[in-house]
Amino acid sequence: NHPSWADFSRHFEAVVSTQSTGAASKMNYGDSVAIGSLVPIFAAISSRILWKEKLSVFTILALFIGLSGILLVAKPTFLFGVSEGQERKEYSPFFPLVPLTGGILMGVAMSLMRRVGSQISPILVSIFVSCFVLPVGIVFQLVSRSEFVLPNCNQDRLILCFGGLGMFLCLVCLNRGLTLEKSGPGTLVRNLDIPIAYGIQVIVFGRVPDVLSILGGLLVVSSVVLVTVNKLFIEKCFKFEI
Repeated sequence: NHPSWADFSRHFEAVVSTQSTGAASKMNYGDSVAIGSLVPIFAAISSRILWKEKLSVFTILALFIGLSGILLVAKPTFLFGVSEGQERKEYSPFFPLVPLTGGILMGVAMSLMRRVGSQISPILVSIFVSCFVLPVGIVFQLVSRSEFVLPNCNQDRLILCFGGLGMFLCLVCLNRGLTLEKSGPGTLVRNLDIPIAYGIQVIVFGRVPDVLSILGGLLVVSSVVLVTVNKLFIEKCFKFEI
């Protein structure tokens, strides 16, 4: 089975977020993504510790609803077991620490972006990519002794170039968004790439995801809707923050 478009989206994000160039090659894909999906929670905790940012009960609820949705999409083997036709990978118990550490670092990075200022900083994004993402990817490549494979055709190279440009623009938008919104809700909205990717998968490739993936996508959308409703309406009536 070839990975779906939504799977590719989550894996590309996992690699860029340092959540597993080396570990994902040894772990089951769903396990790595499930651990990496803790980023919004780590970002919220980091901002609470560093900047004393309080979170409403509804935002905390939304964070866990979003996490539940991603777990249904990723279907990690430690919750769902190994499906028929899926290869079980045996790996050291230390391997999960790689995506977990990556998730914590990314959460802290999202929190630190809150203090950049009120303007978009393409220079900051460039520094982030050149000094953090690329070196970590290279280190994992060397440590895992994986073969460095270049794209075989111009089409693959073009897709990778557009993917890199898209991720750069994504980081620029995220940079701006985190200057306007708290880290927890701000990073949670990033998970909308799951239902959007599924929409592209159905419209462009004609591939319908399974029931659990659809339910997971709906939970992710519900978490973002809850955060939005809380921001626009509930917080104006009363605040119950932790």
